[in-house]
Amino acid sequence: MLLLTIIYAAFISLGLPDSLLGSAWPAICESLGVPVSWGGFISMICCAGTVISSLSSERVIGRLGTGKTVFLSTFLTAITLLAWSFTGSYWVLCLMALPLGLGAGSIDVALNNYVALHYKARHMSWLHCFWGIGATIGPMIMAGFLKEGRWQMGYRTVSLIQLALTLVLFLSMGLWKNKDSDPDAPASCGITEDGFGNRLTLALASLSFFLYCTAESTLSMWTSSYAISMLGFDKSQAALLASCFFFGIAGGRLLSGFLTFKIKSETLIVLGLCLISSALLMLVLGWAFPAVIGLGLGCAPIYPSMIMETPVRFGSRKSRRAIGLQMASAYVGSTFMPTLAGVISQRTSFRFIYIAVLACTLLMLASTLAIKAQKPRGLSGKR
Repeated sequence: MLLLTIIYAAFISLGLPDSLLGSAWPAICESLGVPVSWGGFISMICCAGTVISSLSSERVIGRLGTGKTVFLSTFLTAITLLAWSFTGSYWVLCLMALPLGLGAGSIDVALNNYVALHYKARHMSWLHCFWGIGATIGPMIMAGFLKEGRWQMGYRTVSLIQLALTLVLFLSMGLWKNKDSDPDAPASCGITEDGFGNRLTLALASLSFFLYCTAESTLSMWTSSYAISMLGFDKSQAALLASCFFFGIAGGRLLSGFLTFKIKSETLIVLGLCLISSALLMLVLGWAFPAVIGLGLGCAPIYPSMIMETPVRFGSRKSRRAIGLQMASAYVGSTFMPTLAGVISQRTSFRFIYIAVLACTLLMLASTLAIKAQKPRGLSGKR
């Protein structure tokens, strides 16, 4: 339970920096005197670092172990955020985006694989709920400092929180070694050694991760800019609207944790995709705040449910490699698509962002149903 508590805290800390750039970028680009679309390039570099660390995570975690990997990656993230808070150059931000991505990718793979193997689906949903809490708090912290025109202090505050977690992780290093003490061992969760998945299953699963992170990161990056450009919000109000997206994710993951007692993970994925489509319709009707919260609620169960399905699909022996490849695919989407959406939106309309999200939603639904058709009858997977 002590280790699980620390993992919960790590997920909060993991979410804090993820939503900062989108909420702070309107102020950052103004203070640095660069076009608004350039924010996508910083996001692209950060995600490129995450792709690199995700692909190499199997070797890194196998050599260092989960505890050391999470500790060192969190420390790297904290130091990078602190460096961001002291710079006044766009190019320095680009340079420091790479180590920020490297740290985030290793944490993501290490924690998600560990939880998928050793805990039940409810813990995965609640842990990602705590990520949503962190991602909600991040823009709120930034919104407070944006009122004073000091986006640097927002980054500095988050960095100090990350450094505090780094100390906790260092002191708890020994807890990660005793995996057998976990009450929810892989054998008790319906996971076989090999699973049923083949190369086609991995390709479809990786496509689903690519599409989901494309949609989520595009919404995260451009919701504030959309609110300012299309709805006439000021910078502080736009940051709060972005926070509502992550509030919806956090609340939805809290709820989906309870739903896993009765509903399978793959069913939750389909329900989430349907809710995203409904929320996009609400946005067209002009209901900004409930629509953005609805988008967060729809996104909520998808990512943790796909993670929990991975050991079922590919077995406990191959899960870490499969999760690494899937997350690399996810961050390829996060790397290129928000930038592309930003460039196209600036030349056309910010409404294009939500057309792109709808397309991702429909394609994700098709790939999810295709994987479900491959699953042998009688294999229920995790609850």
